[in-house]
Amino acid sequence: MSRAALEDQNYELIKSAVLDPDNTPLPDYLQPVLERTISAAKLLDKNPTQKHAVAILQAKYPKLSRGQAYEDCKRAMRLFNSIHTFDFDYWQHWLLQDISEMIQKAKDQNNLKAWAMGHKNLMQAMGERPETQIDPKLIEKHQNVFAIQVNNQTINIDQKTLEKLPAEAKQALTALMNQPIDDARAEEIFNS
Repeated sequence: MSRAALEDQNYELIKSAVLDPDNTPLPDYLQPVLERTISAAKLLDKNPTQKHAVAILQAKYPKLSRGQAYEDCKRAMRLFNSIHTFDFDYWQHWLLQDISEMIQKAKDQNNLKAWAMGHKNLMQAMGERPETQIDPKLIEKHQNVFAIQVNNQTINIDQKTLEKLPAEAKQALTALMNQPIDDARAEEIFNS
């Protein structure tokens, strides 16, 4: 007659064995299996590379074969999910897709309350957009050219040339650009 594996046991039975190992209702043949599985789960939390966890597990239990150590690690990942085995990107994609479908259904049914709630949930799930720093190398690669128009003449000046101009020349350019216009010119600009 075959004996039930650790995964086939009731969750509450495994939980009570983990919380109180001295008074556990778990069968005796599963005690070492549970102990190795818990050790493997702790190792995987500290060292998520399964190959390294197997090597450490074999060092901790010298009579353990490599295949059994891998099996214990796989069992630990199934029984004790951790942050290392959780696919956050898949979960986030699924959540955003589900909220988007809910918003679309609310919009189709013209349910503004559910629609607004869906948008609120979407904003919470997405979070705020992270601030990005401007890459100085990107700015250096692109040449910035300023088109300055003075008295219907357009002058193209690149940023480096503009920065090299003396302060008096910059002030003269600014003064020419900020000349007041009369009412006739303003009306002409408004009508165009």
